[in-house]
Amino acid sequence: MPDVTHRPRAADVEGPVSGIMARLDWCNARIRMTNSVGRLILGFVFAPVGPCVALVLASAALAGQWNAIAFTITATLAVSLIVTLVCGVPLYLILRRYKSVSMIDCVVGGAAAALVLNLVLYAAVRLAFRNGGYSAGDSGGATYVDSHLTLHGAVVAAEGVLANLALGACIGLCFWLVALRPASWRAGVLR
Repeated sequence: MPDVTHRPRAADVEGPVSGIMARLDWCNARIRMTNSVGRLILGFVFAPVGPCVALVLASAALAGQWNAIAFTITATLAVSLIVTLVCGVPLYLILRRYKSVSMIDCVVGGAAAALVLNLVLYAAVRLAFRNGGYSAGDSGGATYVDSHLTLHGAVVAAEGVLANLALGACIGLCFWLVALRPASWRAGVLR
């Protein structure tokens, strides 16, 4: 790929045809760079949409509760976009600095970002209710009793963490599909 920071001048090339070809080569390199940046932006913005909608629809179908579906999709998408921008963008920039980012890197990075979200939320609940006296439950039973996690609460929490890890991994895969997959895959040719 030619150097896109240095625009060719007439003195840099020999003859009029070489000058035109050098300028065209420079323009093509700039277009390729702009196209990849645009795909990265689209990847970070739109990668959470499909997995979030699929997770919410699957959860609603399993629970048989469709009454707050629009709010749930909006809330899940908002949190996923925030986590993608706060954790995903820096993680991608760090990985890109040291190596070529692969599909596995994106999937593991998405799951790692979801794990960070779960740890932050857990720490926030523990800090907010550190004095005791907090109890909560769901339709299956008590999840917290006097600020202590019950067995049922641990099972519910584990299910939530696994669902978030799967969501993060799917978002990472969608990001790779939108922003980073090789051109041969985009053309429908697998090599």
